[in-house]
Amino acid sequence: MKNNFLKPLNVVIAIVFIFFLSVYVFYSSSGSSQEVSIEIPSGAGFNTVAKVLKEKGAIGDSRLFKLYALSRGDLNNIKPGEYLFKEGTSKKAILDAITKGDVLLYKITIPEGTNIYQIADILSQELKVDKQEFLKKAKDHDLMKQWQIEGDSVEGYLYPETYYFARGSKSQQILDKMLITFNEEYDKNKVEIETKGKKLGLTRHQIITFASIIEKETGLAGERELISAVFHNRIKRGMKFQSDPTTIYGIFERYHGNLTKKDLLENTPYNTYRIKGLPPGPIASPGMESIKAVVNPSDVNYLYFVAKHDKSHVFSNNLVEHNANVNKYQIQR
Repeated sequence: MKNNFLKPLNVVIAIVFIFFLSVYVFYSSSGSSQEVSIEIPSGAGFNTVAKVLKEKGAIGDSRLFKLYALSRGDLNNIKPGEYLFKEGTSKKAILDAITKGDVLLYKITIPEGTNIYQIADILSQELKVDKQEFLKKAKDHDLMKQWQIEGDSVEGYLYPETYYFARGSKSQQILDKMLITFNEEYDKNKVEIETKGKKLGLTRHQIITFASIIEKETGLAGERELISAVFHNRIKRGMKFQSDPTTIYGIFERYHGNLTKKDLLENTPYNTYRIKGLPPGPIASPGMESIKAVVNPSDVNYLYFVAKHDKSHVFSNNLVEHNANVNKYQIQR
């Protein structure tokens, strides 16, 4: 008789407990007045996670939090990563986040004209990505074959854009995202670019290579088509590009910011003071406007340009004019 009385009492107690547990989880929030950032390492057990949450002030009672996770069947569903919780976040929202993997995303901006070595530096600083591992992946021939890219790396095809990545993102994930974005943006203008490019005798890879040089040489957006015209005119006359940025790229991993006469004489595949025409591949990530400029050169006869102090250029048709401009805008200054 006594046992029969206790059974329904235990049920009532359990129901009451679950009710108050639910109230706690739904309405209890962090006592912290600031944002709470936590890092959940891969393979961490729930006890470890609950301890970290409590130490950071995200939760008050780790045992109740664990009981709630147990009631939901989420003890083994924790996703590793970095999380950020704002003041007032409920325990339910916290558990939802760490079981769904709603990790903290970092805003990563890749500027136009950035090369793979500079991109590796940005990712290393912002996301703690291993630079050498990223560069190795960027030069992986299987990856290039998968994305139908010519050359020795994916240089030029990592679209310059603002991205959002989690810390701990793999190099493959980052590269895939940037390559997908390139294809999406390129495909919007593909018909125009490749139709005009074909008339100029340029393949897609040559267009992207050409565009990367325009991107590096151009200081002002309005000069892209003029810079493009200069290089097209030089190609027609069998002249060398003589582009400093291409030469720098050929020695980039040991370049220290000062291009010397010795560098200009060095025989690399990217030294356009020695080779004729385009180098074997892009030297940076061009934006879409530079890609379009390749197939839309201005109708001018310019063969030379020299940079002024305000990032603009002065253009000339012959070497005499060019040398005078060099003297005026660079040597004298």
